[in-house]
Amino acid sequence: MASPQVKTIKVLVEGGYHAQVRLHLPPGLREDEEMTFPLILHVCAAPGSQLVSEQWSVDWGTYLASNRNFIVAQIDGRGSGFQGDRLLHEMHYRLGSVEIEDQIAVTKYLRDLKYVDRDRIAVWGWSYGGFATAMILAQDEKVFHCGISVAPITSWTHYDSVYTERYMGTPNVTDNYRGYEEADVTKRAGNLRNKLFLLVHGTADHTVHYQQSMMLVRALTDQGVLFRHQTYADEGHSFSGVQHHFYKAMESFLDDCFGPLDFEEWEIGTSFFTFKQ
Repeated sequence: MASPQVKTIKVLVEGGYHAQVRLHLPPGLREDEEMTFPLILHVCAAPGSQLVSEQWSVDWGTYLASNRNFIVAQIDGRGSGFQGDRLLHEMHYRLGSVEIEDQIAVTKYLRDLKYVDRDRIAVWGWSYGGFATAMILAQDEKVFHCGISVAPITSWTHYDSVYTERYMGTPNVTDNYRGYEEADVTKRAGNLRNKLFLLVHGTADHTVHYQQSMMLVRALTDQGVLFRHQTYADEGHSFSGVQHHFYKAMESFLDDCFGPLDFEEWEIGTSFFTFKQ
């Protein structure tokens, strides 16, 4: 398996900030050619988080870029860490706002790159990234076709108060009731109606309780939204006992999301392009 090409760029976002962006590109991609590739946004977006760095790693995104010839993007926008206190504190008292706006805005920019298939764009995230994924799909209209939320926080009033109140204050009318309401994914469930959506959670998750997904399931059902739900019995936040099944399930969902790919002009089976058929 050839290693993906790695490209790091900066994209201007609202407020005069620059989002840090890293792209894992298929090994055989040539920017001067006319081929286009599906794009998957891997999102975290938690306060103080950082995905784009010089740290070396091999993960599912590496596999998707190398073996499946998908472009995998990671974006550190407003609220992310290690880019100064001003950018970091843009999220204060408003989780689910500016960090989501930046993920959508930068993906719109990436969509216009000549090697990106603008009709095949997905997003996925885990924990806070699962929350961000659902919020992105709920706020986006035309960029993303599908998304995968893994163990997401869906209602901050039901999440760990030590973590939540650090960034959001308290959910009462004298503090930040409005912020909690606007960051509640269950209140936006109807907006996922035209998206393909996969929700994954383990019943023994002590980091993000399974209740969080059940609340979203109830909201989606009440709104008549069709979706997929993958439950792992007795699994915790990391799915340590079902890793293979978990990643295969997500890969299968992406195949359904993107549909058949047109390989007529692509060199199938070469050292650069080894497509799944």
